Amino acid sequence: MKKILIIDKDEDFKTCFSKYLEEMGYTVWTEENGTKGIKLAKEILPDLILCEVLLPEIDGYAVLTELSKYPETSQIPFILTSAEKKSMSDLRYAMNMGADDYLIKPIDTDELLKVVNIRMDKYEKIGKGEQQSKVKSKETKNKAPRRRLTEDDHILIMVNNRPELIKVREIIYVLAINDFSKVYLQQKKVNITQKLLKEWECILPEDIFIRIHRSIIINLNYVQKMERWQNHSFKIYLKDIAQPLISSRRYTTKLRKILGCPKL
Repeated sequence: MKKILIIDKDEDFKTCFSKYLEEMGYTVWTEENGTKGIKLAKEILPDLILCEVLLPEIDGYAVLTELSKYPETSQIPFILTSAEKKSMSDLRYAMNMGADDYLIKPIDTDELLKVVNIRMDKYEKIGKGEQQSKVKSKETKNKAPRRRLTEDDHILIMVNNRPELIKVREIIYVLAINDFSKVYLQQKKVNITQKLLKEWECILPEDIFIRIHRSIIINLNYVQKMERWQNHSFKIYLKDIAQPLISSRRYTTKLRKILGCPKL
């Protein structure tokens, strides 16, 4: 039976969600503060950790940082929760540290179960035993790992100062605009968020997403056709996108290799 550790000072929250997750087939442990949570995590090696940001003694960020130092706990899916509305910088900080998700309370039980199941599936594919046996260098131990997402993962972005979860597989392409980026999704939905293109490039699945221009990353699954264009570039037509995107000459060789484009 898979194990979940909840670290939260709110007794009502722990009681409610412990009971719910146990009914869904999970074994649940709880702790009230960060120090005890770290100790228990090392002892039981849970399959997932649900941790409140604001905790007695040390906060949720410190818990994540500490557990990231040890091979046996560094790859455990870690979901941060918060009862307070957070700014964009707070959310970006959490995700850049290696948090897998960031949920704002009150949390819907169906949403929580969905996120937990997705993270559990990803963790199982990676292989818990393999991850626990890895030996990290001293330099790596001092840094929280940045996890690359899969198609089935969700990513938290801020839209009009509100957090929104979007599914990776629904991203058609991302366009950089200075310190912001436009995220084009299925059903002609467009979100604007304060996230640099290099940040997207570091977390999106590298076998599916490719940069075609200094300001554009596309999802290869949405490519319908390509045409040769001027100056050793290509016109790239994507599903659900009216106008083609133009690749830059810099990325021509890589595009030809991955997509089998005709020689120019």
